[in-house]
Amino acid sequence: MDTLEKLAAKNRAHKKQVRTENMMSFVLFLGLLPFFIDLVYSAIYLGHEFPHSLAYMATSLIGALAFSFPLMAMGEMLILPKWFKVIALIIMQVWFTYFWVFYLLSWPAFLLLIPVFILLQFQAPAIKRASEEGDNGL
Repeated sequence: MDTLEKLAAKNRAHKKQVRTENMMSFVLFLGLLPFFIDLVYSAIYLGHEFPHSLAYMATSLIGALAFSFPLMAMGEMLILPKWFKVIALIIMQVWFTYFWVFYLLSWPAFLLLIPVFILLQFQAPAIKRASEEGDNGL
C-alpha cells in the first residue's frame, strides 16, 4: 500500500503543477491582450501600410511587454488570493489598453505600475519570510 500512497501523492502534485501551468498560460495571454487588441484596432481603423505597420506593431509589442511583464512578475510575488490577482490583472490591462491603444497616452497607461510596486514594498517582509520557509506556491 505504501507504493500506492506514493503514487497518489505524485498524482496530486502533478495535478497541482498542471493547474499552475494552465493558470500561468492564461495570465500570459492576458498580459499580451493589449497587444492583440492594438493589432486588431490598427488593422481595422488605422489601415497602416506594411513598413509603417511593422514599426507600429513593434512599438505596440514593446509597450505591452514593458507594462505586462513587470506587472505579472510583481503580481506573482504578492501575497493575495489568485482570483483577486487575475481580476486585478484584467482591470489593469483594460486600463492600459484604454490609454495606450485608444488614446496613445503612455504616462497614464503606465501609472498603475506605481501602486502595485508600493504594495509589493509593503508586503516585502512577508514575501521574504514565505520564500525562506520554502512555500513557493507549488
